[in-house]
Amino acid sequence: MINIILTPLTTKIHPNGFSKPLVDAYFKALNSNTTLSYDEHHKPLLSDGRHVSIAHKDDVLVFAISDLPLGVDIERNVSPSKQLIQEYNLNPFTPIKDWCMKEAYFKMTQDRQYDKVLIPKLPYPHLEIKYEPYYILVLVSDHDDVKIDIFDGNSVRPLPM
Repeated sequence: MINIILTPLTTKIHPNGFSKPLVDAYFKALNSNTTLSYDEHHKPLLSDGRHVSIAHKDDVLVFAISDLPLGVDIERNVSPSKQLIQEYNLNPFTPIKDWCMKEAYFKMTQDRQYDKVLIPKLPYPHLEIKYEPYYILVLVSDHDDVKIDIFDGNSVRPLPM
């Protein structure tokens, strides 16, 4: 199972821009003792051994949890500059998707050469979520069931589809 959690950020819940208090609050809302920490390379770790990937943009935090390695990224749904498209070898027709794919790939693999990764050659399935005005991409190491929730700092509810 892949759990994807979208969280609107507020100063009340998330005052310093760090995800640890919010992820810990999510698990507390589920009556779980699972906590978030970071390794020496700043990769997020869950105390229960599952994999986690975290991304944020503006006032939205997204994190994904799975038994399998995964990566997540979120970006505003706007076109990047031509310079960025060329520099990172992005498809000019799908630059946001390509950028998110590269970011998610790095988070999943820790491969620092992700800027040279050619998107069509990636052997991993992915999930795209439109959460206007944002675009979210989750890259996974294998297919799995997916559950998407909204967490407001106190309670968890399914994302309306």
